[in-house]
Amino acid sequence: MIDNRTPWSATVLGISDQHGEPALCVAIEATCALDGRAVADQPEIAVAGSWDGDPAVSAPREAPCSPLSKSGTDCLLHGHGHATTVCFSCGPVSTTARLYGERRWQRRWIGIRPGPEAAFEPVALTWENAAGASPDNPVGVGVVARNSAFSEDLRLPRIEHADHPLTRWGRAVPPVGFGPTTPAWRHRCSLDIFDPVAQQVAPPELIAPQLRGDEAVVVSGCRQPIACRLPGISPPQVRIVRRCGDLLTEARLDTVLVDADALTIRLTWRAWALVGEHGLVDTVEIR
Repeated sequence: MIDNRTPWSATVLGISDQHGEPALCVAIEATCALDGRAVADQPEIAVAGSWDGDPAVSAPREAPCSPLSKSGTDCLLHGHGHATTVCFSCGPVSTTARLYGERRWQRRWIGIRPGPEAAFEPVALTWENAAGASPDNPVGVGVVARNSAFSEDLRLPRIEHADHPLTRWGRAVPPVGFGPTTPAWRHRCSLDIFDPVAQQVAPPELIAPQLRGDEAVVVSGCRQPIACRLPGISPPQVRIVRRCGDLLTEARLDTVLVDADALTIRLTWRAWALVGEHGLVDTVEIR
């Protein structure tokens, strides 16, 4: 049972640690407007995550809610790019991408090169529109092996690294993205599942050290320019009420999601504690 006396969303997840000891994770989310005011209807936590396409061949729109602790704070950006350059910064981390209209590979006398660019239209800032498929982005587009058969139907990425454009057939380039990844991505696939670094879902350049929750946020190239600060909400206080004694545990800010379409910011805190094999839990209180 959750006793939640705040305007936040919360869920409790049960898990065992790496030694098989029972533990609880309390995930808490607050969604605010850019001016820091909480939105009236707080969205429920997507415990199982959400996808816009087939989860087998697409990146998550929202990563499944992990019951394990993270080592830092994931900084994520949702929405559409409305300009040819999109920049996102949150506290000490930032990334920049170059955006294009639709393009396809084209055979020329000098070899296979990017074809002409169609008129620019807003681009969904998803990994499916970024360079791949590759170990750094298994769901991307445009990167092919040098000996692959040429086809005029092969699309180029609409989102590219500003300093590493994809200009030649058979060349691999580092992708750039703003959304969550999965354990299949190169920077996560070799890590132990209980390693806090393995729980970080943002691309490496958008994983920040632990944020306080009042850092500066800047977004350009999306629906409208954003220049604000995170809402500065004090970390939730979590009390796990057990028959053998209560536990007080620290909730840490481990995810920031800026939605450039909805013009909202979502903060996610996670509190984690070993509860003991016989530590029967009655209530989880959040204040």
